[in-house]
Amino acid sequence: MKFENLILLLRLTLLPIIINLIYLSTPTALHWALFLLVLAGFSSLLNYIFFRKNSEVSSFVDPFVTKIMIMSLLFTVVLQGWFSYVPFLIFIFRDLGIVVVRWFASQEDIQMKERKLRDLLMAIQFLLLVLILLQHSFFWTAPFSIFIFVLTILSILLALLSVANHVLAYSRGLQQRIQVKKQAPGSVLILANDQSRGYHDAYRRHLLKVFARRRRGKILFMQPGRYQNEEPERVIPS
Repeated sequence: MKFENLILLLRLTLLPIIINLIYLSTPTALHWALFLLVLAGFSSLLNYIFFRKNSEVSSFVDPFVTKIMIMSLLFTVVLQGWFSYVPFLIFIFRDLGIVVVRWFASQEDIQMKERKLRDLLMAIQFLLLVLILLQHSFFWTAPFSIFIFVLTILSILLALLSVANHVLAYSRGLQQRIQVKKQAPGSVLILANDQSRGYHDAYRRHLLKVFARRRRGKILFMQPGRYQNEEPERVIPS
């Protein structure tokens, strides 16, 4: 197992332990929860610096695991009455809204890039969790309450900005695709060989048909022993 995968596994293992310690709510338990939370954050930072830029799989899985951890712990502190449910619901609707926008974007082959805003939002949410645990671990209410309020407002603004950025990127990408389709001179012709090894795979045939449908093209099956300028015997419209 690769080292970056071990780091991800460590964070997933720490999550139920931290949740259980928060439910215990004793000073010792909260101190350990705070320590393990900082350890998980450090492992995420380590993974970002050394592995994420060189691994496409890690660049997808790492923020997904981090998001699960942050939202699970935020839900836990909401249940404990340590954090308002209003910003938590805003975070949930933000994630659901982005999933919907990304789904529509995938149907149109529109690329959505929002790594900086996403990472900044998760970093602020992580700091929010640290401050909440600090507040209830050492019972210093006044100084932490101010910082918690500021970070909560900032995270809400970033969440709304993130959704607006996704919607704007999708609308721009959709307009560009519409313009390209209007300027396209004709249908795309896709040459395929039904005698090839890959064509016998059902999933690859499905991807070929999806590609042809999205490109508004036609699949032309080449026959053995024929030249490319000859008329194919079979033509399957998209």
